[in-house]
Amino acid sequence: MVTYNSTTGYQEVTTSSLSYAYTSEAEIKRVISTSGFDLRVDDLADTLDAITDIVEEATDMVNFYCGLHYNESDLETSPLVRRWTTWVACYLLSQRRGNPAIFADRMGEVLALLEEVSRHDRIIPRLPTREDLTPAMSNVHIDDKFRTHKIRVHPTISTGGTYGKQDLSPRFPFEWL
Repeated sequence: MVTYNSTTGYQEVTTSSLSYAYTSEAEIKRVISTSGFDLRVDDLADTLDAITDIVEEATDMVNFYCGLHYNESDLETSPLVRRWTTWVACYLLSQRRGNPAIFADRMGEVLALLEEVSRHDRIIPRLPTREDLTPAMSNVHIDDKFRTHKIRVHPTISTGGTYGKQDLSPRFPFEWL
């Protein structure tokens, strides 16, 4: 949402905060220490806005890779996801004033793991996915009564259930019920 500030004459963009945050200031301090944290934000009068931006950016980055396959509420409760997000936030905090990033190696490892999760090469342990990953087999036949979508599934002799994108066979009435 864009609002006009009549005092300054600038348009200000306001964003809504995230529903879920996967890291916190305390978790960041646990990794880089309280004194290390203070050294990186000592030029700010109010650190809350900077830390909120970093936490939101780190959370958005994890959501970019994992959001399609996992619910945000589940990601928030995962200790592994919280650790990954904390490392991303520490990397972003270490870059804040144009300093060379301290956690570049760890950030590379985390991004590689997140890319594997995004491609479904790996799954996050102890988290349910949005998809049903059980193996399935569909017994099909060609039905020439249809001009398009001629391949039809026999649900009673198929395994793994049906999903909304399958064209069910009308050959045997009521077998899809």
